[in-house]
Amino acid sequence: LTNGVTDSYPYIKLALDTKLPVRLPFPRVAYRVTQNIILNGNSFEGMAAAPERYGSEDIAKVIIEFDGVTGDAVQNINTLSSVKNIWFRQKNWSTQLNGLYLSRYAYFEDCMFTHFNGHGFYSNSTGVAGSANAYHSVFNRSQFLYNAKHGVGLFNGANAITLRDCLARWNGSPFYDVQPTIVGLYDGLYVDGDNPDFPDGG
Repeated sequence: LTNGVTDSYPYIKLALDTKLPVRLPFPRVAYRVTQNIILNGNSFEGMAAAPERYGSEDIAKVIIEFDGVTGDAVQNINTLSSVKNIWFRQKNWSTQLNGLYLSRYAYFEDCMFTHFNGHGFYSNSTGVAGSANAYHSVFNRSQFLYNAKHGVGLFNGANAITLRDCLARWNGSPFYDVQPTIVGLYDGLYVDGDNPDFPDGG
């Protein structure tokens, strides 16, 4: 895989399409990605992981940085996927982008979704045509920080999703990488089972 200046998307997509486990090396090196990543039945992991990663500790995480991507950076739609020790973030706010859209159950451990010009993570559970739902998804020790909208948004019946030892703060960020000063404009965790306008509810 390539990193830094070169677009890593073709290499990541090729690895994901094989359905074999994907393990990314090089902690603290940003893999530049110019299209969204579809996870359907994948095991996707950052290799250089410390034994324990809590709070805001991120120094061992592999970084995937989205550049010029719109919509939803990461999607899991049809099949269970597992993602561990990856930091997903937007390079800047030149485009409207959510971090993770989930309409099929998945397992995330020690992951981060930060600096997105939208929601860090959102789900509607009813999914898209032909897909299942996000029920029984699990997030362990994952973080949702500095996003322009909600850190975690659960819309239209997206329940039965487990968040364990997760952190969602500094969402509702008015500018890239800036803590919000207006209380309650957007939230770390937002739940609205009747909102028809996801992911723009708030």
